[in-house]
Amino acid sequence: MSLSDVFVGLARRWGDRTALISPHLHLTYCELIARSARTAQELRSRGVVEGSRVGISIRDGAETVVLMIAVWMLGATAVPIDFRANAAERSLLSAEFDLFAIIEDRQKGDNHSSILVDSGWTDLIGNHSSRPICPVGERGPAVISLTSGTTARPIGIVLDHEGMLLRSICDLSLPYGETLLNPLPISYSASRSHTFSALLLGSTVFFHPPLFSAQELAHSIMARDATSVCAVPTVLRNLLEIFRERSNPVFFKLRALYSLGAPLLPEEKLRVRKVLTKNFAEDYGTSLAGRISSHSGSDLEKRPDTVGRVMPYVTLQVVDANDKAVPLGEAGIIRVRAPGMARTVYGESTRTSGDKLQGGWAYPGDIGALDDQGYLYLLGR
Repeated sequence: MSLSDVFVGLARRWGDRTALISPHLHLTYCELIARSARTAQELRSRGVVEGSRVGISIRDGAETVVLMIAVWMLGATAVPIDFRANAAERSLLSAEFDLFAIIEDRQKGDNHSSILVDSGWTDLIGNHSSRPICPVGERGPAVISLTSGTTARPIGIVLDHEGMLLRSICDLSLPYGETLLNPLPISYSASRSHTFSALLLGSTVFFHPPLFSAQELAHSIMARDATSVCAVPTVLRNLLEIFRERSNPVFFKLRALYSLGAPLLPEEKLRVRKVLTKNFAEDYGTSLAGRISSHSGSDLEKRPDTVGRVMPYVTLQVVDANDKAVPLGEAGIIRVRAPGMARTVYGESTRTSGDKLQGGWAYPGDIGALDDQGYLYLLGR
């Protein structure tokens, strides 16, 4: 089964429910599939076929989701690229990952094949049928997720459709509720996982404009009555700076505020719970394995110096340089197994350190320690 088939099923179930809202698009689940189908036919007319790798580098998060589903309908592989990458960087990525083309929303690059999604794109795809397409040949992986690792060279984490689906249906620490407000680009793997997770649960995903101030984000959270939000530590620190100390959390209606990326400091986590919302969860994960641990509620209050308990579907070990497990409480190299493990790493031979797959394990490149209660401590971050 392709992920595009999953979304066709969701459209049949929740056809009139709003799926995506962005500054330029407002789509129900049924309209999401219709637009994806029209987009797929336009891409096919441009030469995209089963097994093609297609870069996607645009600012609009909703349109990015549409394009990813369209690429999957064709049996091709989506390669999300940070919209801030300049033309030279895009050309390097195109060559490095053998991209058929990069879909972009600004002037085409001169040194790579490009498909421009501009103001006339909606009228252009409107000439095609809204009937979903099913690939007829062997499909490629779902996604190649790009990361610079520790060498600043792009590494591609290859996820098949089953792996990406498993990442998106993993247990959540806190529920999204009706609306997930996402101010983060879909090129970021954790943001992408939360986006698709929310859609699979029938939530509406609102994409905040990608360039924003903390004041603008705070206004959107309150004005839209968002029930959940994704953020990175820098954004949370900026919000804390705005509101400083309060006797009651400012976002009292939020059911979930997820922090993605590098862990906050222990005192920052406690301030987020006090100043922003009590319904705060910090995820620790890796592009190779997805979500590894999560921290929220009383657990966070008791052990703010950890990244929480290891998720129940994850096998995590702390080992020494010879891959031998070290005793509980001792520091070592983290290695994990998870249902949503990457299939392979594209460009492995170009890298000397950082994330790697070896012997059925993912090595995130982090040093940590486990205690006897299943809490994970990260060191040196």
